Amino acid sequence: MNLRHHYSDKRSYLQVGETSEPIASRPSWAMDGSFLAFHQLAQTVPEFNKFLINNPIIEDGLTPEQGSELLGARMIGHGRGAPVDLATKFDDPALAADSTRNNNFDFSHAGSDIVSDQSNCPFSSHIRKTKYRADLGGTNVKNQIIRVGTPYGPELSSDEAASNTTITEHVAYQSVISNGFHFLQQNWANNPKFVPGKNDSTPGFDPIIGANHGQSRTVSGLDPTNFNKDFTLVQDFVVSRGGEYFLSIAFSPCWSLVFLDSQVQKSDK
Repeated sequence: MNLRHHYSDKRSYLQVGETSEPIASRPSWAMDGSFLAFHQLAQTVPEFNKFLINNPIIEDGLTPEQGSELLGARMIGHGRGAPVDLATKFDDPALAADSTRNNNFDFSHAGSDIVSDQSNCPFSSHIRKTKYRADLGGTNVKNQIIRVGTPYGPELSSDEAASNTTITEHVAYQSVISNGFHFLQQNWANNPKFVPGKNDSTPGFDPIIGANHGQSRTVSGLDPTNFNKDFTLVQDFVVSRGGEYFLSIAFSPCWSLVFLDSQVQKSDK
């Protein structure tokens, strides 16, 4: 089963006015639209790379470079292609390219205790903090979003990217912002006690987008040889540079508004 297509009623929490959408009454012109959270992010790539180089995972069979690569993958929950829950130590390009497998995971594994085992994916990893899947049981669609990010400004070469902050523009769609983007950031990414119910009661901040009012952040579970080892992140690797909330109107209501406006203009002549 591909979890990408698992939630039959996900649309209810992405589009305004669907039957399960939690706001009872919406104006007709807003129906089937989505609230769009837009923000511009500065990604401190050089500092992130330096942190990885200075803190490689030390494990038999790994070179220092591979240890740094593994640390970065465990912080994000994803290698350069495949999720670490499926490709635990080394990235797997074939798996990453297979749409029937690359999203077919939920952090649970046969013979493994989901309460304590972080061998495959840390509790604090970015993808686990923002979509906990099997961690809390059941299916969560209320807090689902669709998000897309794209680089902003001129494309950087690999050498330039290694020494410059990268700017991205990020959009997230949901039917209720307080249940979507805002909730994920404040209640999950910025909450060191989320995901709850683990043997480690404070997995730490989301190491990628988690924020602590400019203060250092503590994260555990990143080292597969010692889940209790804490990493202190003294700098935010993703910094918000501002944004705004919008309503993205569906095509049909938008066309109706255009038609209505044209009729008003005719009546004014």
